Amino acid sequence: MVVNVYTIHRDPVYYPDPNKFDPDRFLPGEAAKRPVGSYVPFLVGPRDCLGKKYAMLQMKTVASTILRNYRILPSPTCANMEQVVLETVMTSQFADNCQIRLESRN
Repeated sequence: MVVNVYTIHRDPVYYPDPNKFDPDRFLPGEAAKRPVGSYVPFLVGPRDCLGKKYAMLQMKTVASTILRNYRILPSPTCANMEQVVLETVMTSQFADNCQIRLESRN
């Protein structure tokens, strides 16, 4: 069984204009209007992910370390960053062989 979180988080029933970046939809008053299972970044309930706090901390640490030390640029296979597209499968990966490269800031 696969829970398609991408689709759940873009359901127009719970998220009007679902592809628009709108952080206000997660304010406490707005979030209370939706059912518990309509936002599941790490599942919910008694079978909740044990490692979610660690995963979020690790993700933030890795992202901030990379962004502090490197600039993200397109690889030689892409003309610009607009051509870099992520493809979501079980994990995120670069689509169409268009990758990035890291350049040291030092």
